[in-house]
Amino acid sequence: MIFATIGNTDPFDRLVQTVDRWAGQHRQIPVFAQIGEGNYQPVYCQYARYLTPNDYRAKFSQARFVVAHAGMGAIISAVELQKPIILLPRLATLGEQRNEHQLATAKHWRKSPLITVADSTEELFMALSKAIESVPAIATDESPELPSRRFPAGPSLINFVREFVGTHEPNRNASGFHANSPPQDGGSIFLTVGNTDPFDRLVEAVDRWAGTHPSASQVLAQIGNGNYKPRNCKYVRFLSPAVYHDSFSRARLVIGHAGMGTIISALEQHKLIALLPRLAERGEVRNQHQLATIQHFCKLKDVLVADSEVEIGPLLNKAMDLLAAGELVDNSEPSRCTTPVVDQSLIAYIRDFISKTA
Repeated sequence: MIFATIGNTDPFDRLVQTVDRWAGQHRQIPVFAQIGEGNYQPVYCQYARYLTPNDYRAKFSQARFVVAHAGMGAIISAVELQKPIILLPRLATLGEQRNEHQLATAKHWRKSPLITVADSTEELFMALSKAIESVPAIATDESPELPSRRFPAGPSLINFVREFVGTHEPNRNASGFHANSPPQDGGSIFLTVGNTDPFDRLVEAVDRWAGTHPSASQVLAQIGNGNYKPRNCKYVRFLSPAVYHDSFSRARLVIGHAGMGTIISALEQHKLIALLPRLAERGEVRNQHQLATIQHFCKLKDVLVADSEVEIGPLLNKAMDLLAAGELVDNSEPSRCTTPVVDQSLIAYIRDFISKTA
């Protein structure tokens, strides 16, 4: 079986339609697709819009190989399970992503022997045919599992991380937020869980804080398909990419899960961001990659992290105090624009992670 997944994120019809077209020409090979809220419905392969974390991991484990977007969750699941994976990065230029972080991710994982990167739907189609010829059937008791592979992080990856984080340093003298220069609408607070799995734990914690804080009227919450409906702030379930980008741009404070897309958007737009990582043990994510992400981004001054929902209230009070005091951007200190953001611990972390898992 081949497992194609777009993750529980924005629709990705370009990938789903290509896999289905390929399946139509290879009907003897079973294909299962997880398609999210896309408009295209597969004709030649079985599909589901969403899967529970347990079902997702079962499909991933049973698959001969996996086809996915270039999200860190899918990649880490692949290297954890030693599963060959074909990636088609989402493109911001096609409205599939809010920035090009998936291209950056794919660029540095493409050297791994487990990972194939397709730069177009035509390349994806050809990669599927090549994988069927080269990837053995799923391991059984009689056939050994795929051998462990090691891909040490080279200078190109280290330089990439140094350059990316350095150029997106949020305390840069640019269009950053400042107490004396709020957005025209007076400033706002944008909570987003992303177009992914529900994250009621975060939504409820923020709503509880809004019920006791005078800034409640400034909060807009994008809550996805969660069961909890905010009582103290405005909310929507999903936003189009254009409206999402506008809401993000207008916000003085962004609250989110620890997804790379949310964090990179905040760094690019010089936003103060408060994060609560999703936890695998609570069924909110399929592995602990969000904990690994915040371990090092939390060192940035404009990234605030809560370890539990209980800490959200105090963390948001701290964020509002920082904004009110105007401590986050100070044009009189040019040294803040040149201080390196990437320290040796982040470099060592990335080198260690890639060498162990890729």
